[in-house]
Parts: sequence; C-alpha cells; structure tokens
Amino acid sequence: MYWPKASVRFCVRYIYANFSTKYSGQKMRKLFWKASKTGDKYEFKKSLQDIGSIHPQAMAFLAAIEPCHWSRHAFDNSIKCDHVTNNMTEAFNSMRKDFRARTYLGLMEYIRRMMMSRFQLRKEECSKWGNGIPPAVNKKIKENSQGKYEMLGMNRAHTANLNDKTCECGQWQVSGVPCCHALTGIRHHFGVNGAPIQPPPLKRKPGRPKLLSKRESTEKPKATKSGSVVCGKCRLPGHNSRTCKAEGSSVETKRQRAAAKQVDVGDNFSHRTTQVQTQPISQVTQLQ
Repeated sequence: MYWPKASVRFCVRYIYANFSTKYSGQKMRKLFWKASKTGDKYEFKKSLQDIGSIHPQAMAFLAAIEPCHWSRHAFDNSIKCDHVTNNMTEAFNSMRKDFRARTYLGLMEYIRRMMMSRFQLRKEECSKWGNGIPPAVNKKIKENSQGKYEMLGMNRAHTANLNDKTCECGQWQVSGVPCCHALTGIRHHFGVNGAPIQPPPLKRKPGRPKLLSKRESTEKPKATKSGSVVCGKCRLPGHNSRTCKAEGSSVETKRQRAAAKQVDVGDNFSHRTTQVQTQPISQVTQLQ
C-alpha cells in the first residue's frame, strides 16, 4: 500500500450489489442505504438491528465490513466529503477518453491541462455567486433549516421561526415587525448579503371600499353642509358666480367692490393733498 495513512472507502453501490444477491427486498434495501448514509452512530446501529431482525445473516454480512469504509458516521472528519459511491471517480475516468492508452507522461500532461481549465471555469462560476456560500450548499441549508434559527445573545438564546413569524423574545408577535433575531435568520435564509425584502402583495377586498370610519355610539355624526349654493352676482340659488349666465347684472362681486373701494380711497387722498398745497400763503400765516 503506497499511502498507509490514506482513508480508504468502498463504493456502497458495489457492496449493495453483492448484498442484494442474497438478501433482497424493498425494506432491506431502504435499511441498507439508511445505514450507509446516516451520520449518526446510534441510527446506524438501529438500522443494523432492524436488518438483523429480518435476516440475522444479513446483519453478520454487513458487520464483517468496517463501518469506516462504507458508512458516513465513521468517515474521517478531516476529509470534507460525504460521498459513499465512486461516481465522482467514474466521471473523472470518463473525461480521459482515449488518453488512457498513451504514455504516462502524455497522460499526466493531459490531466494537468484539464485541471487548469477546470479550475478556471470554477473560478468564473464562483465570481457570479452572490455570497461566499456555494449555491448547492446554500440550498441544503435552506432545506434543513425549515425556517427555524437559534440566535445566541449575550444572556440567552432566542429561537425564531420564520414560517410562523414568531420569536421567543415576543417582539415579533406583539409589533408585527421582525425583531433583531428574526432579521438575522431572514438575512441568512435569503443569503449572506441578503436579498431585497419585498412587501407582501396587496389584496383588494371584495366590494366598494369604505371612505368613512366607523363611529362609536357616543360620537356625533359628521357635520354636513346644509342649504343650497347662492350666486354672488344675481343672488339666485342653484349656481355660483362662475357658472352664472345672467348678463348685465348690476350686482358686483367682492373683488370688484374691493377694487373700487381702493380706487375711491386713493382719489380722496390725492384730492386732500392738492387742497393743502393750493392754500394761499396769507391763510397759512394767519393760522400760525
């Protein structure tokens, strides 16, 4: 073995192919894959016990294989990969095509160029993300969170439920406005940078909208205008001075009367001034 410290995993698909030849069945298949994909040690043991209750030899067949080779709960935590099949390796082998028949040096050069172009393509794709979390990982976070977030504060932790619009602090339920704990969950739910939050769509209620508010029994009704409109020109009801069709009416409007009054005051003031200036000098000396 060239790498004694390397983590060795078996393709679970091939293990199940050998397992199903002796122990088949839909229930046995579900329990097998549940034991392989679980990350919980106790759930793994429970799945093996369920398999043993159906067929004891099937449990002995799986117990003979070390869990670190085929179950997620026993994988090395330093290797951040949860694959239980070798589909990724098969996909890599299919990319080599006819270069596998060439020399080792030519094969290594092809792999080097293929990886360089692959890294550049991934780099361009990563630059289009909206945040530092990959879209596939962000999708898993949203699916697993189910709208529930626990926020650790200075004194205690608060759980916010985005689906029910509730928070343990009680502010969201009382005011209807998301509190700081809920806003943190909303920001994480829609991405690290946060997508613009749009208001809920307005739904128009059936019927004609009411313009007046409902008044209490002790409140007075709203005051309304009484009487009819009286024209300022002809003094007749039913219309105003703008729509009056009477021609040659002797009744003046308020603006006309005010303008005429100003003209009269100006004429009287100029007349008095002229009289004072035209008095003889003898009369002025007598007055003194």
